[in-house]
Amino acid sequence: MPSTAFPLPHVNEAWIDPETGMPTQVFYQFMAATFPTGVDVLGSILQLSPKLFRQLPAHPLEGMIGSVTDSTTNTWGAQIAGGGHFHVLAYYDGKMWTVAGK
Repeated sequence: MPSTAFPLPHVNEAWIDPETGMPTQVFYQFMAATFPTGVDVLGSILQLSPKLFRQLPAHPLEGMIGSVTDSTTNTWGAQIAGGGHFHVLAYYDGKMWTVAGK
């Protein structure tokens, strides 16, 4: 939940500047409050902080993604385990972490 220092924008506050098409300060404040660590958003680029597999959430929720630096596989859709040398984008499908990108 965003902090009171960075509340959600009101209906009349724009997320996107109509003149530039870029996110507004309200968007950046919301992202900073919602994702205080591990995620950086600049313009339309999302940057995840790379982590070891064991550092992923112990109780993930379906749809979570993460950047894993020690996967044992880089085959799309394969189940991820730690201890390897592949850097992959991980997706939690509700049952296991799988490779979503390499």
